[in-house]
Amino acid sequence: MRLLVIAALAVAGCQAASDDSQKNAVEQAPKRPWRKLPDGSWGWLEASPSEKFANEQAERCWPSKGRWDCLSASTLVQVGDIEPPTVFASRYIKARYTDPAIGIGDDAVRGGYSCQFINGKMIRESIFQNGEGGASHSLQTNDVLVGQQSGGAVWSPDFVVRYMRENKIEPTLRYVDCLHVTTMVVENSLATINTTSLAYGMMTGRDDAMLYDMDGRKEEP
Repeated sequence: MRLLVIAALAVAGCQAASDDSQKNAVEQAPKRPWRKLPDGSWGWLEASPSEKFANEQAERCWPSKGRWDCLSASTLVQVGDIEPPTVFASRYIKARYTDPAIGIGDDAVRGGYSCQFINGKMIRESIFQNGEGGASHSLQTNDVLVGQQSGGAVWSPDFVVRYMRENKIEPTLRYVDCLHVTTMVVENSLATINTTSLAYGMMTGRDDAMLYDMDGRKEEP
């Protein structure tokens, strides 16, 4: 009986520690300047400059099926550089839009799709899967030279979702219309992410194809 009591206390202690850890993670998350947009989405934009780089970060979350479908985008440009910035974009689901953003290196990320637009010249897409111990494995990579006749073509949304389904990749980071989103940033600024210039369907690519989830059921991308 005494052993059962000790075991129960140990389980309760672990649960309390887990709850405290989650609470602390939320409390320690930086406060973002969220603002509401006309379509019901919420977004924020912040600069995070350093001595060598002029960086900006933005996030926008749309309500979707009781949760929040979020786009994270950031720019990286060296101070004094006249070339366009490198733009990173990713997409994920959150329970609350105010929850911390999900980064590609986070422990919670199992795999999915990521992309970047390098100096306004090349789109790099990747489908990856994270293994045990934090190791990340790139499974497919696609480099596209933008504006060049033989530069290649970006992946279609149905290819990305089908590939992840067939190879049993848990897509913590979902497909995002990388070419549309990152080109919008390069041609304007990161602030454009949080305006009516970017609609939900433009971000997801849902106007291009009807996609399927991991069990083969139809869903929006």
